[in-house]
Amino acid sequence: MQALDADLVTHRTGCEQQFTAHSAAIDQCKAKLLQCAQAIEKQWSTGKVQQQRIESLSSSGALHNQQLQERLETFSKQQSRMRASTDEAIKVLTSDLKAATAHCNSFEAAIASCRNDTRRLMSEHEGETQRQCDTLGRAIHSLADTLHLTSPLIVGSPTRERKA
Repeated sequence: MQALDADLVTHRTGCEQQFTAHSAAIDQCKAKLLQCAQAIEKQWSTGKVQQQRIESLSSSGALHNQQLQERLETFSKQQSRMRASTDEAIKVLTSDLKAATAHCNSFEAAIASCRNDTRRLMSEHEGETQRQCDTLGRAIHSLADTLHLTSPLIVGSPTRERKA
C-alpha cells in the first residue's frame, strides 16, 4: 500500500506540476487572447470610422454629382436657347442683308439711270442753251449798238476808257 501511496503522491505531484504549467500556459493564452480581442476591437473601431468617412464621402459625392448634373442641364438649356436665338438673329441679319443688297443694287441702277438721263438731257439742251446764249449775246450787242455803246463784253473797250 505504501507503494501505491507513493505512486499516488508521485502522480499527484506530477499532475499538480502539469496543472501549474498548464495554468501558466492558459494564463499566457488568455493574455494573448485578450490582446487579440483588443486589437480586433481597435481594428473594428478604426474600420467603423473609415466606413463612416466613406459613407460621408459617398453621400457628399452623390450630392456633388447631382449638383453638377443640374448645372450641366441648366447650361445645356441655356446653350440651346442661345443657339436658337443666334440662329434666329442670323436669319434676320441674312434677310436684312439681302434686302439692303437689293436696295443698294436698286439705288446703283437708279443712279446709273439718272446719270444717263442727266447726260442725255444736257446733250439735248446743250444746243438750245448755246443758241439762247448766242441770241442773248447778239441782243446785248444790238442794244449796245443802238445806244451807241461799245460792247461791254470786250476787254479794253472804249467805254471803259471813257469812264476812266
